[in-house]
Amino acid sequence: MRRLILHIGPFKTGTSSFQHWLRGNAAVLADAGLVLPLDLLNPNANGEPLAHAFLAAPEDRTAEQSDLVDRFGQFCAAHPDASVILSAERLSRMLLVDGSFRNEFDPRESDSRRQRAARHLHDAVSTLGFDRIDLLVLIREQAGFLTSAYVQKLKTMNARLDLGARGLEAFPVQRYAESFRQLSDLGFHVIAAPYHSPDRALALPERLMAMAGFDGPLKGRVTCDVPRVNVSPGYLTTIGLGHVFWHLETLSPTPDAAEADQLRRRLFAITRAANVEGDGPLTLFAPDQAAAIAARQRRHLDGIEPWAQGLTAADIAGSFPAHRAQSPLSRNDLGTHERHRIDQWLRGIAAQVQRDNRLRQLIDPATLSDLDASPPGVHSAPQQTAPCLGGTWAAAAPDGRRPLRQAL
Repeated sequence: MRRLILHIGPFKTGTSSFQHWLRGNAAVLADAGLVLPLDLLNPNANGEPLAHAFLAAPEDRTAEQSDLVDRFGQFCAAHPDASVILSAERLSRMLLVDGSFRNEFDPRESDSRRQRAARHLHDAVSTLGFDRIDLLVLIREQAGFLTSAYVQKLKTMNARLDLGARGLEAFPVQRYAESFRQLSDLGFHVIAAPYHSPDRALALPERLMAMAGFDGPLKGRVTCDVPRVNVSPGYLTTIGLGHVFWHLETLSPTPDAAEADQLRRRLFAITRAANVEGDGPLTLFAPDQAAAIAARQRRHLDGIEPWAQGLTAADIAGSFPAHRAQSPLSRNDLGTHERHRIDQWLRGIAAQVQRDNRLRQLIDPATLSDLDASPPGVHSAPQQTAPCLGGTWAAAAPDGRRPLRQAL
């Protein structure tokens, strides 16, 4: 059977690592009858540009998108006896119904938009000669997803998720059973399974290849020389990053948007080089909060068994990791040795900032290396004051500079 295999993530389920693995093993995959359109992908084998082109109506595609679709068709025609694999997280944003759209838009409008995008995708690939179009989906426990998404925003110095002001019920929860029914009705073959954090580099690709049915032909032939990426920092690094981000948000004079973006990129490049020595995993939610999020997620897993390889909602929920005790989320909760490790890390960051001509004009290295100079918490929110997981947001900086967004 010749198949088009679309791995759609979703986000924070190891997709970047899998994409690097795909590129690193493209030759072995091709020998097994599974080809990857490398020339149409980003450097890490992410198919986001193709995903954007597939989801758009043909009349709305740009010239570049139409060219991508045409070239993909030519690639598939050049491999008439092989299956094709494409990994693109972007597809999950339009193919999986989640709570954010249901809260912000009329539900019928949201459904219509998503269903139109799914039809555009199916129309774009259904005429390419494949016997079946598979969608590979990993389902992650939501408290872990929110923690990973929070850290992703923070470590890239872009923003921080508001994890308290709206309440747990406002967090988007993907309605997998509903999404999979709609996609199946359109003609997609959905293959879903729970996400497990890999304990070794090859674990995730092995699982996804097993879901795709290619684990047998590849057994003992693939390598894992491609490095893992997007490793999340622990709670000590997160507290240190909150302190660094405070400097970025309270710079005086405030840079314009373009310069602020450049500064974020510079700080990200500096802080990503190393985590705090001896850091521990970050658990953002207390066990009762994590259990409440998991219970809400399970309601939207009910009825998923036709698409999750026979697994029920209870089976999937039972495969998720146990809820751990919440990590310290403020410098005030740390021991002396933990504070010392963050202080050492900050001194290293401050030394690199001092070597950056623009950053050293805006950020005081002495304040940057002093954890006590910033508010104690690690969170931020757009409101000036709002309840959060561990306290209340501060309204303004002590020296009258622009209002703070992250102080507990």
